[in-house]
Amino acid sequence: MNQIYMILALLLVMLINTLQGCTLANLKEIFDKQALINGLYKSGIILISFVGLYVSIHFIPELEIFGFTGVEVINGITAIAIVKYAIDIANKLIELIGLSVNDFEKK
Repeated sequence: MNQIYMILALLLVMLINTLQGCTLANLKEIFDKQALINGLYKSGIILISFVGLYVSIHFIPELEIFGFTGVEVINGITAIAIVKYAIDIANKLIELIGLSVNDFEKK
């Protein structure tokens, strides 16, 4: 069940990232439909890849890599991907809100 939650979390952060990218592009009046299609395609390939990894690892449950099970390794890779997208989301959110690092410097 944990793997399903990991995939759902990855899907959610990828969708949020894509929506924010579209919003920022619209605000800057540089929206590119092809870039959106490419982003959705990339997200789909990433999701299919992770689902494929999770499914395939169940065929060899005894697999261990440096003392970690295959599922633990894939969970770690998925977590890193989620964090990467979360950082992208945070950066875009800061831009959408209109904040900058200078807003937090001591005056």
